[in-house]
Amino acid sequence: MYLLDTNVCVEVLNGSSPALVARLRAEDPAAIGLSCLTRAELIYAARRSTKVAANLRLLELFLAPLRSLPFDDRCAEHYGAIRADLAAADRLLRPNDLLIAATARAHDLVLVARNPRKFSRVVGLKVEAWGGEA
Repeated sequence: MYLLDTNVCVEVLNGSSPALVARLRAEDPAAIGLSCLTRAELIYAARRSTKVAANLRLLELFLAPLRSLPFDDRCAEHYGAIRADLAAADRLLRPNDLLIAATARAHDLVLVARNPRKFSRVVGLKVEAWGGEA
């Protein structure tokens, strides 16, 4: 199963990467999820846009077949370990990226990211780039 990073979702919604859209369509929607944090970031972006109603409708259609994973206690355990490891190496990620990485690792999912190198510093996290690395 796969977990979509926020930037991947934005590219799909914008239609800016035909290869990414094609890869997403080739997968079983039941095998694709996203973190509740990604959902929150997407809703925030839609509400801050100039076309709020249209973007919220588009987002609703995009999100409908995808499973949303909560940030739960298991994710919290992974978050604490990942953040401690990265802090010790002085290589922290942005806060939401840490939370999304923890969700993927806690659920043993492959994180689909536009910049997999950014996430490669997280030990034990499986990361793929779909449609080419940014």
